[in-house]
Amino acid sequence: MLRALFIFVASFILVVHGKLVNYDFTITRGILTTDGQRKLSWLVNGQSPGPLVEATLGDQIKVAVKNKGNESITIQCVCFTT
Repeated sequence: MLRALFIFVASFILVVHGKLVNYDFTITRGILTTDGQRKLSWLVNGQSPGPLVEATLGDQIKVAVKNKGNESITIQCVCFTT
């Protein structure tokens, strides 16, 4: 019982002390040159791969996405490390 209470209080403290981390992503199409080849690619804030998203345990992440392309997009988060 005491251990469960400690875990609950510890997790509550982590959430209370977390912060809101905001990111703004603008999606565009652009030409990239890789291996001497020019290719049409999706860019996030003018770069590919897109920017690194960083946060600390307990933080909340808010991502605002503006799609300036003429196609629908899907953003997928593929890596989380602790």
